[in-house]
Amino acid sequence: MYAAGGTVTFCGEVAGDFYAAGGTVTINGDVADDVALAAGSGRIGGDIGGDVRVAGGEVTIDGAIDGDVLVAGGIVRVLSTARIGGDLLFFGGEVTIEGDVRGSLSGRGEAVRLNGPVRGDVAVRASRGVSLGEQAHIDGTLSYESGAELSRAPGAVVRGEVTRQEAPAVGGSFSAHLLWLLLFLFTTAAAYLLLPRSQLLLLARRTAGAFGWNMLIGF
Repeated sequence: MYAAGGTVTFCGEVAGDFYAAGGTVTINGDVADDVALAAGSGRIGGDIGGDVRVAGGEVTIDGAIDGDVLVAGGIVRVLSTARIGGDLLFFGGEVTIEGDVRGSLSGRGEAVRLNGPVRGDVAVRASRGVSLGEQAHIDGTLSYESGAELSRAPGAVVRGEVTRQEAPAVGGSFSAHLLWLLLFLFTTAAAYLLLPRSQLLLLARRTAGAFGWNMLIGF
């Protein structure tokens, strides 16, 4: 299923993949295979049988996902009702992980808060710090890169080793850099969703034929 619009709301059932781009995209239905979203505000609340790739200004996940998840957003929330069967890779500004991650957790954000179970290892980079809530339970190791010490609630559990690496000073906000990635993903998804397949093939051939010139125009 392919959808594009200012507001996209899906509450049905798809036996294959689901691709969507829009200002606001909400998935409350079930998708048997993979999901790919590009949205200003995106929410995944249904059951997903495959992998999820989502980019948006604000992203919320509170459904059950059997595969891996790649999420990029200014604000990323994985609520306590969420279940991720594979690995979770994130890039964001404010990142909150409260759901059940049955694989490994890795990524980069300005501030990262973990308050749920992770069955694998955790490796994160956060310029403003990493915090573990009362419900945090990591079966593997925790390695983090930050300019601040780990904030750890008394009830937080880490079964493996905890290691810290001092984060180098970088200029600018990560959210500002992320905006360029979101613009690129949104433009690419919109072209893929809206152009006929024949036009996409023609575009690909023309781009390959004069790659340097077309890359200059693209920038």
